[in-house]
Amino acid sequence: MTDEPFPPRHVRVPARFAPAVCVGLVTACGDAAGGGDGTGGTEIGPATIVSTEPGDVSTAPSTSSATASDDTGGTDDDGESTGDVLPPTTPLAGGIGLVTVELNQGVGIHVVADGAPRSAETFAVPVIAGRPALVRADHVLATDFTPREIDAYLEIEHADGTVSNHLASRSIDGPADFASLDGGFTWRLDAEDTAGATGMRVSLRETGDEPVGSAMPSASIPADGFLELGAWQDPMVLEVMIVPLSCDGIPAVEVSDADLADLEAYLFNTYPVTALTVHVHDPVASPSCNEFDAAEYELPAVRQADDAAPWVYYGGLLPTDAGGYSISIEGGDQMDYRRTFANGTWRDYGLTFDLFAHELGHNHGRPHTFEDDGYPGENTGNCGTLDTWGWGVVSGLMPQSGYSNDQDIGIPWVDANAMLIPPTGSPCDGLPSANQGSFSDMMSYAYPYWVSAYTYRAVAERVRVVGAWSASTMHTSGLQEFDVVRATFDPDGRIRTTRSAGRLHGTSVVARCTGANGPIDLPARRSTAVHDLRMPDGSLRAWHYDSVEVEVPRARDVVRCEVTDGDGALGFAVTAGR
Repeated sequence: MTDEPFPPRHVRVPARFAPAVCVGLVTACGDAAGGGDGTGGTEIGPATIVSTEPGDVSTAPSTSSATASDDTGGTDDDGESTGDVLPPTTPLAGGIGLVTVELNQGVGIHVVADGAPRSAETFAVPVIAGRPALVRADHVLATDFTPREIDAYLEIEHADGTVSNHLASRSIDGPADFASLDGGFTWRLDAEDTAGATGMRVSLRETGDEPVGSAMPSASIPADGFLELGAWQDPMVLEVMIVPLSCDGIPAVEVSDADLADLEAYLFNTYPVTALTVHVHDPVASPSCNEFDAAEYELPAVRQADDAAPWVYYGGLLPTDAGGYSISIEGGDQMDYRRTFANGTWRDYGLTFDLFAHELGHNHGRPHTFEDDGYPGENTGNCGTLDTWGWGVVSGLMPQSGYSNDQDIGIPWVDANAMLIPPTGSPCDGLPSANQGSFSDMMSYAYPYWVSAYTYRAVAERVRVVGAWSASTMHTSGLQEFDVVRATFDPDGRIRTTRSAGRLHGTSVVARCTGANGPIDLPARRSTAVHDLRMPDGSLRAWHYDSVEVEVPRARDVVRCEVTDGDGALGFAVTAGR
């Protein structure tokens, strides 16, 4: 790390994307990855800051990517499309064909493999309409290929029947270097370029009207029509409220515009969203200065006081070098007042963002990869094949590729076919637990964090549910004639209970309760939470907590409840009063 302050900047963002706020976690930060080395992502543009209640939110205007003011359909020095591009009319190029076409929105998807289109049902992750994308094409040459410039056309079919055209031109005299970001034909698409996208076609064509040699069968894929993408058209939105927490004698972390942009880019690159809004709350005092209490009790109280919408996630940042704690929310239950997590600030700049994304992932129902029997341990010989790892779709703290992270703290770019900087020499193939030592998925403890196809797809399903709530403007407010009693059981068997006004918006079990008015069955929900606890040696250790929530009518004098399901019985005393 350098001793210079992090330079203020804002990343360019897609339409409807409200840049997130990010907190100043350290006083000395290095330069962000990316920039003018020819490998960086989108260009940097201005942004504005506006005020909202109960905190601030950073917003930026939408801009279009890699487009010029002319109408000639030319190309820039990087071979990307510029200007308005007309439909292709020139003959297919002779002696050259497509091998691989990868569509990347944070995870690479091979939509064309081995010179043939793939079915959307086989994609490792969904294509998301309205999310920026990087499309890359790899080629193969015939033995008699004549070196020359080739035009590559990317045509995107949209749900309204329109087709948008994107042109990339390269001088071809040998094979592509697909392990490099710009080692083949490359198109960078903004959100508006993929809005309503349903299909695509890629073709390699001559720059003039005369054919040169014979066209290969894979010069255009598909030969006619469009490759169906099965793109999700849902409102994939994420809204987060960052709550800087102060402790006795320790002020809350400060907010800087530069750090805002870095966390914004990090979250947008790792979460499958089309719109991201991250607010910064006014600082809140944490009596405990503990991530467990902050997430379990203090932040839910802040959410309730703010009358927060059920789709807003509250993430607390403690001004200490701590771990993190998050309630794991699965399925379709709202659990709105418990959509909370907290973590400390780390010794190194980017690690705080990693942990923030990790705890937010638990809020999206994701367990640790090394505790998830469904996580793919075998990974075709590498820790990060193109079907699993991707590239950042907006510039910022994230690296130029998903194969490494945080160049500002000295971690270099890693070749696409190399192991992803394992903290141990253990291989990636084999049991799912292998990723604890070598898989750099954001839900593991490995560093640098990125996002695997497995986690990206699972989070996308949860974002889809919450996005539907936001789109329907579903919101519950005001005090109800019910209280929610929550009991948390720690690994040592201790029980902590709280009681607050409200109702449950999704239940999974029935609680058998007793009181002065006799027995009563009440709606309840059972869930788990994870405490990523920092150990004295700086490592993390996972602790798991069970919790039960019961909706109690205020008119009933309930004194004790018990929930029994397939995971066993949990009983607890109900706190009197509120």
